[in-house]
Amino acid sequence: MVIDINQQKLSVRDKYRIFLNQQEAYYATSAVVSWLAKLEVYKVGNDLPSVVMQQQWAWFNTEYHLAFDGGSEARFTTASVWKRHFQCYVGGSAYDIYGQKGRKVSVYKDGRQIAWWDKQSVSWFNGDNHQIIADDGTDYEALIAFCLILDKAQSNDKSSGITINLGHFGPEAKAFDPTWQPKQNWKGT
Repeated sequence: MVIDINQQKLSVRDKYRIFLNQQEAYYATSAVVSWLAKLEVYKVGNDLPSVVMQQQWAWFNTEYHLAFDGGSEARFTTASVWKRHFQCYVGGSAYDIYGQKGRKVSVYKDGRQIAWWDKQSVSWFNGDNHQIIADDGTDYEALIAFCLILDKAQSNDKSSGITINLGHFGPEAKAFDPTWQPKQNWKGT
């Protein structure tokens, strides 16, 4: 599965168009005025959010409360600021999100890699663009939420028409696995 997340940068609030395998399936918006960030993800054609992400107060850490359509909730938190390691427990599963050298991020569910994404190094006027490569059958709403949270936490500059991201060069909790391939037609639990 390929999930493309495209941010519209020059607006009053953050707006994202989200595509699943090249079909527009979701959109996301941020609150216009809010002391702590709030993001909402909607299915195209639906007025009720599928996921609401509310930033929580935390010194130097990234912390969000997630509320999913259907009533389940989760907490996205920083495990290591220095090594860019984040964790979230969704529906009884443990997700570890690892920021790696450059602009790559890998996602592990219960200890097994299920996805990774990269961010464009240069963006002109349009904002950040992410492409998530994931196993078929994964919880793509959770993956979208993780990507949007990290995008909001790490690059919320709207002051210019160009964004240049050189990536991360510091230590990492887990190195990127260039041999990982997404599983096709996999039905995970």
